[in-house]
Amino acid sequence: TDYTEESWAVFAEALTNAYSVDQNVEATQDDVDKAAEALQAAIDGLEEVHADVNLEEIRALIDEALQIQNDGYTTESWDALQNALVNAALAVSDPDVTQEQIDQLAAALVDAITGLKAAEPAEEVNLAAINALINVAQRLDKDNYTAESWNALQDALAAALAAAEDPEATQDQIDKAAAALGDAIVALEIAQPGEDPGENPNDKPGQTPDGNNGSGNGENGNSGSGADGEQNNEAAVQTGDNSPIMVYGVLVVIAAAGIICIIGMRKRRR
Repeated sequence: TDYTEESWAVFAEALTNAYSVDQNVEATQDDVDKAAEALQAAIDGLEEVHADVNLEEIRALIDEALQIQNDGYTTESWDALQNALVNAALAVSDPDVTQEQIDQLAAALVDAITGLKAAEPAEEVNLAAINALINVAQRLDKDNYTAESWNALQDALAAALAAAEDPEATQDQIDKAAAALGDAIVALEIAQPGEDPGENPNDKPGQTPDGNNGSGNGENGNSGSGADGEQNNEAAVQTGDNSPIMVYGVLVVIAAAGIICIIGMRKRRR
């Protein structure tokens, strides 16, 4: 109601009593007259909550603000509207509020309504490059590379995966993570045949500083001579280092990733 609780309670009691008297067939005329007088007195005694305060404007603003839906407004501007709306609603139900306070709260509600700002559209981030390089890194076999270069690749891969899965990541962050992963792929060092991944071939037991095993004869340091020497050389050719083939394979995959970056253009919308 628009009346104080106290005056409304008196009115409600008088109304109930008048109804009871009216329904009582044994009630005297005196009972009816007294009930009618009490009801009239209660009506006359009703006190408006804001007898001297104009609430028309602020009530209209509250009604309209309640109809506004959050269709992509910034969090800051939307929260400001909700706060202004709550303050205005509380003031309307405050029996001690003044006209000045109502006017200030109405103005604040108007400012909050007009201050609503649409949120900026999410940045479109191109993940084609980083996804291609992630796929390359995940296809490689650690047994083919030194431990140090492989560990560096895993660090770059973890960072790239985190960036690609981060909904808040910017294009600049994605590009930097992709570049770091690409560098780590290119920097992979092929493990030499017979050595454990991560082992430095220069530190292999029994190996001379010039890279030949044992003590051989001649300029090339090959052990044995004649037919035996030729046989050793032939074996060396047949079982030699496969590093160029492996490097070529990695470079081919990286080149394919570059092509995907150019023509894939798969975009994920943040």
